[in-house]
Amino acid sequence: MHKVDLAIFGSGLLARSLVLTLSACVRDTMSILMVGRNEVSLQRIALLARARSAALGSQLLVQVEHCDYTHEQLRRLFSRLGASAIVMLASKQSPWTMGSRWRALIGFAGYGLTLSLQACLADRVFRVARESLPDAVLVNGCYPDLVNRLLADRGTSVACGIGNIAIIDSVLRSQYPGDEIRLVAHHAHVAALMKGRWDGLAPPLVWQNGKRWLDDAGANLIAHLSLPSDSSLNEVTSASAIPLLLALIGRDSPWKGHAPGVAGLLGGLPVKVSYRSVEIDVPPGTSLEEMCSLNEVYGISDGVIVDERGVYRLAKSAEEIEAACGVRVPKDLLQWTADDLDQYAQSLEMFRDSIDSCS
Repeated sequence: MHKVDLAIFGSGLLARSLVLTLSACVRDTMSILMVGRNEVSLQRIALLARARSAALGSQLLVQVEHCDYTHEQLRRLFSRLGASAIVMLASKQSPWTMGSRWRALIGFAGYGLTLSLQACLADRVFRVARESLPDAVLVNGCYPDLVNRLLADRGTSVACGIGNIAIIDSVLRSQYPGDEIRLVAHHAHVAALMKGRWDGLAPPLVWQNGKRWLDDAGANLIAHLSLPSDSSLNEVTSASAIPLLLALIGRDSPWKGHAPGVAGLLGGLPVKVSYRSVEIDVPPGTSLEEMCSLNEVYGISDGVIVDERGVYRLAKSAEEIEAACGVRVPKDLLQWTADDLDQYAQSLEMFRDSIDSCS
């Protein structure tokens, strides 16, 4: 069996950023396998990562393998692969590449509309991985604030995600160097900080050196914290992911920070990460229940509500969406359950492509 420290699925911009960042951070010899659909892109990323590693005196070993994400290919791959952690960065919807009408629809209805397209490949990879690698730690980087909840509803336990809340944490710590920052935040806050307005979304809950910020202080974040609205944001996602991943696989000391989608919970939370463990770091004066309730409310701004029956439904009605975007969302796309993932993703992909063809 071929063993690696990390098996990274994806050949796009986030995978590229993560591997190149990793190539500058590894102190001891570390091995990764990159898996994806675009073999040319994989080979280019591997070449750059090896060259950076050599130039910086680190020891990152990078191998690649093409995979089209069919169950058959995944089973063959995992039957001969050993990995401490599996990192999923591939989906059927890039946040950076959309047709103009589809982008406008997502801008109004919320990024949560893409949930099934973010989740379907992760669901397939993690399910097959569990058959052969039951001890591997699963990390999902595709819209983990909501996808990890969906995967949990489908019976797959994911340790956590990367990015989103960790981006906001990194920016805050750059503004308050040396201070301890803890917060509760959602992908919806990242989207708001890209747009430069809250649009009714309550600001993140922040603790600085153990003291909870007043509501006004959180609301004022929008005035002086602006995030880029393009793929350059991947650089911060990748940098914040490195200490988490190294701690998870036992290649570095325990780490305190933030992560989205912890154990299938909605949104992002403060965490303590050690070998094979992600523990929620509850700040003083609050509770896990309060933090989870906040993330449920935050998530409404991302456009999807998960009710107590496990039904996923759009927060805006078909009439509201049509009035704003001129697009009628089919009735069978307005709500669905975790069991419907594959069929719903297929229907949504066809709907997206029909919209993009008219752009």
